[in-house]
Amino acid sequence: SWDTDLEGFRNLVRESRDRLLADCDWTQMPDVEQKNGWLAYRQQLRDLPASLDGTITRLENVPWPAPPSNLPASGGE
Repeated sequence: SWDTDLEGFRNLVRESRDRLLADCDWTQMPDVEQKNGWLAYRQQLRDLPASLDGTITRLENVPWPAPPSNLPASGGE
């Protein structure tokens, strides 16, 4: 059977999480609507790597939180 490198996997999750956080940094500007929703989403992202229990070993199976609805996941046009 294959052995899973859990620490390596958690590092991969952290890298993906960091990209998602960077993509929504703009949501912390003073004039952004639904700021509380974005704050909650960003906290869920920060908490994610530590909450993985070892049963998830594939990135596509990570329970990523959903960003607030009806808003883009990244800023800028």
